[in-house]
Amino acid sequence: MGEEILVERFKRGDEAAFIIIYEKYFQDVYNFVSYSVSFEASEDLTQEIFIKLYKSMEKFKGNCSLKTWIFNIARRTIYDWYRTKRSFLNIDDYSNSLITNKNPEEMFENNEELRQLIEGLNKLKKDYKLVILLRKYHGFSIKETAEIMGYSEGKVKTILHRGLKNLREILEEEGFERGVKGIEKEILKF
Repeated sequence: MGEEILVERFKRGDEAAFIIIYEKYFQDVYNFVSYSVSFEASEDLTQEIFIKLYKSMEKFKGNCSLKTWIFNIARRTIYDWYRTKRSFLNIDDYSNSLITNKNPEEMFENNEELRQLIEGLNKLKKDYKLVILLRKYHGFSIKETAEIMGYSEGKVKTILHRGLKNLREILEEEGFERGVKGIEKEILKF
């Protein structure tokens, strides 16, 4: 069933349509949140995002995809969390359990390369990290990433370029085992 039909059904009072939307996008939103904030806050923040979505669904005009709109809500919620907590993700929050994009309950153990990559991402400025995750991990286009971040497409390209450059430098300094050229492939895998 298409997004437009689901949104219209929800706007007409069909609660089941929202449940379909929730189930369709929960995993992607949870993964985005879990790589952006502390592990402990991920579930609560994801639920908060869907509560905000539920309350604001009437305002959705269809100017972008529903997924883009949901991720925009997620990005704003993450920024609010940072402002209130003044806290950044620490690799120790994962305590040897790193979430995959396929199943957040399935954990990696003893994956030093993935650990190094996440540590490198966590050392980046918040905007760099979020743009890299949106583009390289979640597969959003430049245009969609710009809509989510509230930036121009040019600014997203600049942030992405600088973010990847900084990530390469960080990983190079720390002796990333696969070499700097494999960064984008590693980002796509985790």
